[in-house]
Amino acid sequence: MLLAGLRHPNLPRVTDHFVILEQGQYLVLDLVEGKSLYQMMVEHGGPLDESQVLGWTRQVCEALTYLHSLTPPIVHRDIKPDNIIVTSDGKAMLVDFGISKAYDPAKGTTIGAKAVTRGFSPPEQYGSGRTEPRSDVYALGATLYLLLTGRMPPEAPDLASGAEELTPPNQLNPALSKPTSSTILAAIVPNISERLPSVKAFVDGLATTNNAPASGPPAGSPSAAPTLRVATSVSMRRLVVDPQKGDHSTIAKAIKAAQPGDRIEVQPGVYKEAIVIDKPLEIVGQGPMAKIVISSSVNVVNMSTSSAAIRNL
Repeated sequence: MLLAGLRHPNLPRVTDHFVILEQGQYLVLDLVEGKSLYQMMVEHGGPLDESQVLGWTRQVCEALTYLHSLTPPIVHRDIKPDNIIVTSDGKAMLVDFGISKAYDPAKGTTIGAKAVTRGFSPPEQYGSGRTEPRSDVYALGATLYLLLTGRMPPEAPDLASGAEELTPPNQLNPALSKPTSSTILAAIVPNISERLPSVKAFVDGLATTNNAPASGPPAGSPSAAPTLRVATSVSMRRLVVDPQKGDHSTIAKAIKAAQPGDRIEVQPGVYKEAIVIDKPLEIVGQGPMAKIVISSSVNVVNMSTSSAAIRNL
């Protein structure tokens, strides 16, 4: 099995696997307890501190360098803030190998199901494209883009076609160092031949920006739990939805007006609408769930982002 022999301190250990007829294959992995980087960003109301994010990123890059150095190399293909878990002792763990593939330089990886995560997957992961280690570099850049700016990067096909442009990260967050911003831009390049060539090249670009350690403090130490600081240049807004007296009368209007990372608070009422969540937001129902009714003749909630938190609805 592809993942059975993996051994790295920043990867969960695969302990077993089994097959259920007509259902598929299943993996048994070590439990990783902690919080995802996306969850941390939401809880702290916006972009995370650069030095801490880069410390965790270096740990993830060590795991990726290990995966890419295997024979054959393994491409993760689903790197995003949700799939990086930070434990209580500060260790960053790269999880969720559900769509990983072995890379054959002669053939590339094949895409069976169209397994993509909007905003994070590179163009070659769409349709009949072929992925390789540089595909993980793109996703790394996109991951840092969201964590350090609070804004979801455009979808890769839109960047490739010119329908959208990528705003430099340090324009969205002026507190961000120029080397980090430049490295992120060099990773999120639609044309794979023009992208940073390896995870090492990505790390080398980040390494000039600060001296954050690559590993967390020892377990049980007073500083074991990471201390997060929100970049002062970007702040989370709170939008209230109330049919009578809120900032917005419908949830859909609030989502349209919201910026990535904002918090939408839904007051009790009847909302006859279908909503599309297309950016990283926190949407929270206020009051008893039974008093918040959302109804529609079509799907009530449609997600076009993998990075949104919905609670009490």
